[in-house]
Amino acid sequence: MMSSELDKFKEIIETADSSRYISRADWERYLTTSVPDWRKIVQDPVNWDPIEKILPDKNYDSFCKLFVDSIGIGLAKRWFRSDIEARKDAVRYHWLDDLNNLNASIWKELTDEMKHFVINRVFDRDPGEPFNFLNQIPY
Repeated sequence: MMSSELDKFKEIIETADSSRYISRADWERYLTTSVPDWRKIVQDPVNWDPIEKILPDKNYDSFCKLFVDSIGIGLAKRWFRSDIEARKDAVRYHWLDDLNNLNASIWKELTDEMKHFVINRVFDRDPGEPFNFLNQIPY
Protein backbone atom coordinates (compact mmCIF):
# COMPACT_ATOMS: atom_id res chain seq x y z
CA MET A 1 0.00 0.00 0.00
CA MET A 2 1.16 3.52 -0.67
CA SER A 3 2.42 5.40 2.35
CA SER A 4 -0.04 8.25 1.74
CA GLU A 5 -3.02 5.88 2.18
CA LEU A 6 -1.64 4.61 5.47
CA ASP A 7 -0.85 8.16 6.59
CA LYS A 8 -4.41 9.25 5.80
CA PHE A 9 -5.77 6.21 7.62
CA LYS A 10 -3.60 6.99 10.66
CA GLU A 11 -4.66 10.64 10.68
CA ILE A 12 -8.36 9.77 10.51
CA ILE A 13 -8.06 7.45 13.51
CA GLU A 14 -5.92 9.80 15.58
CA THR A 15 -8.25 12.75 14.97
CA ALA A 16 -11.44 10.86 15.84
CA ASP A 17 -13.67 12.65 18.35
CA SER A 18 -12.42 11.36 21.70
CA SER A 19 -14.84 13.47 23.74
CA ARG A 20 -17.47 10.72 23.58
CA TYR A 21 -17.57 6.94 23.53
CA ILE A 22 -17.08 5.52 20.04
CA SER A 23 -18.59 2.06 19.68
CA ARG A 24 -17.45 -0.64 17.28
CA ALA A 25 -20.31 0.31 14.93
CA ASP A 26 -19.40 4.02 15.22
CA TRP A 27 -15.79 3.23 14.27
CA GLU A 28 -17.00 1.25 11.29
CA ARG A 29 -19.27 4.08 10.06
CA TYR A 30 -16.57 6.68 10.67
CA LEU A 31 -13.90 4.73 8.76
CA THR A 32 -16.26 3.81 5.92
CA THR A 33 -17.19 7.46 5.45
CA SER A 34 -13.63 8.80 5.82
CA VAL A 35 -11.58 6.05 4.17
CA PRO A 36 -13.84 3.95 1.91
CA ASP A 37 -11.09 1.35 1.25
CA TRP A 38 -10.20 0.91 4.93
CA ARG A 39 -11.04 -2.83 4.91
CA LYS A 40 -8.63 -3.42 2.05
CA ILE A 41 -5.95 -1.53 4.00
CA VAL A 42 -6.41 -3.48 7.25
CA GLN A 43 -6.75 -6.90 5.64
CA ASP A 44 -3.27 -6.70 4.11
CA PRO A 45 -0.90 -8.39 6.64
CA VAL A 46 1.90 -6.08 5.45
CA ASN A 47 -0.01 -3.21 7.08
CA TRP A 48 -0.63 -4.84 10.45
CA ASP A 49 2.61 -3.66 12.10
CA PRO A 50 2.13 0.01 11.22
CA ILE A 51 -1.61 -0.16 12.01
CA GLU A 52 -0.89 -1.63 15.44
CA LYS A 53 1.17 1.48 16.19
CA ILE A 54 -1.88 3.68 15.60
CA LEU A 55 -3.50 4.31 18.95
CA PRO A 56 -6.61 6.45 19.22
CA ASP A 57 -6.78 8.67 22.33
CA LYS A 58 -9.79 6.76 23.65
CA ASN A 59 -12.09 3.93 22.65
CA TYR A 60 -9.27 1.55 21.83
CA ASP A 61 -11.31 -1.44 23.01
CA SER A 62 -14.05 -0.91 20.41
CA PHE A 63 -11.42 -0.08 17.79
CA CYS A 64 -9.73 -3.46 18.44
CA LYS A 65 -13.06 -5.29 18.19
CA LEU A 66 -13.68 -3.81 14.75
CA PHE A 67 -10.21 -4.76 13.54
CA VAL A 68 -10.34 -8.36 14.70
CA ASP A 69 -13.86 -8.69 13.21
CA SER A 70 -12.65 -7.27 9.90
CA ILE A 71 -9.45 -9.29 9.65
CA GLY A 72 -10.40 -12.57 11.30
CA ILE A 73 -8.31 -15.56 12.28
CA GLY A 74 -4.94 -14.14 11.22
CA LEU A 75 -5.18 -11.20 13.59
CA ALA A 76 -7.00 -13.24 16.24
CA LYS A 77 -4.06 -15.62 16.46
CA ARG A 78 -1.63 -12.71 16.60
CA TRP A 79 -3.53 -10.86 19.35
CA PHE A 80 -4.62 -13.83 21.48
CA ARG A 81 -1.50 -13.52 23.67
CA SER A 82 -0.98 -9.77 23.24
CA ASP A 83 0.50 -7.73 26.06
CA ILE A 84 -2.10 -5.06 25.28
CA GLU A 85 -5.30 -5.92 27.16
CA ALA A 86 -7.68 -4.31 24.65
CA ARG A 87 -6.29 -6.48 21.85
CA LYS A 88 -6.30 -9.66 23.88
CA ASP A 89 -9.84 -8.99 25.17
CA ALA A 90 -11.12 -8.22 21.66
CA VAL A 91 -10.05 -11.70 20.60
CA ARG A 92 -10.95 -13.64 23.73
CA TYR A 93 -14.19 -12.02 24.85
CA HIS A 94 -15.52 -10.66 21.57
CA TRP A 95 -14.28 -12.55 18.50
CA LEU A 96 -14.08 -16.05 20.02
CA ASP A 97 -17.46 -15.52 21.73
CA ASP A 98 -19.19 -15.06 18.36
CA LEU A 99 -20.32 -18.47 17.11
CA ASN A 100 -20.31 -17.19 13.53
CA ASN A 101 -16.51 -17.03 13.76
CA LEU A 102 -16.15 -20.65 14.80
CA ASN A 103 -16.89 -22.89 11.86
CA ALA A 104 -14.96 -26.13 11.25
CA SER A 105 -12.29 -24.54 9.02
CA ILE A 106 -11.61 -21.75 11.53
CA TRP A 107 -11.52 -24.27 14.39
CA LYS A 108 -8.74 -26.13 12.56
CA GLU A 109 -6.71 -22.91 12.35
CA LEU A 110 -7.02 -22.04 16.05
CA THR A 111 -4.00 -22.77 18.18
CA ASP A 112 -4.37 -25.43 20.86
CA GLU A 113 -4.33 -22.67 23.47
CA MET A 114 -7.21 -20.87 21.71
CA LYS A 115 -9.24 -24.09 21.48
CA HIS A 116 -8.65 -24.73 25.18
CA PHE A 117 -9.79 -21.19 25.96
CA VAL A 118 -13.01 -21.60 23.95
CA ILE A 119 -13.85 -24.95 25.56
CA ASN A 120 -13.18 -23.63 29.07
CA ARG A 121 -15.23 -20.52 28.37
CA VAL A 122 -18.18 -22.65 27.25
CA PHE A 123 -18.07 -24.66 30.46
CA ASP A 124 -17.64 -21.52 32.59
CA ARG A 125 -20.62 -19.76 31.02
CA ASP A 126 -23.05 -22.66 30.90
CA PRO A 127 -21.71 -25.71 32.72
CA GLY A 128 -25.04 -27.51 32.48
CA GLU A 129 -25.34 -27.42 28.73
CA PRO A 130 -22.01 -27.27 26.88
CA PHE A 131 -23.41 -29.39 24.09
CA ASN A 132 -25.91 -26.66 23.11
CA PHE A 133 -22.96 -24.46 22.23
CA LEU A 134 -21.22 -27.20 20.27
CA ASN A 135 -24.42 -27.96 18.37
CA GLN A 136 -24.72 -24.30 17.33
CA ILE A 137 -21.30 -24.22 15.63
CA PRO A 138 -21.89 -24.11 11.86
CA TYR A 139 -20.17 -26.95 9.96
